[in-house]
Amino acid sequence: MQTVKVPLDSKQEQEEKQRAGYLCRPIKKGEFDIWEDEQVWGELG
Repeated sequence: MQTVKVPLDSKQEQEEKQRAGYLCRPIKKGEFDIWEDEQVWGELG
């Protein structure tokens, strides 16, 4: 059995796809609020 490797999209192509997706389906207010408590920002200073 031979494995066929499919080339990955370039970084620029991936970013363009992501940008297009957000234009079609914008982030809704509060959509990511559930993750806020899981962020660890550390101390500045």
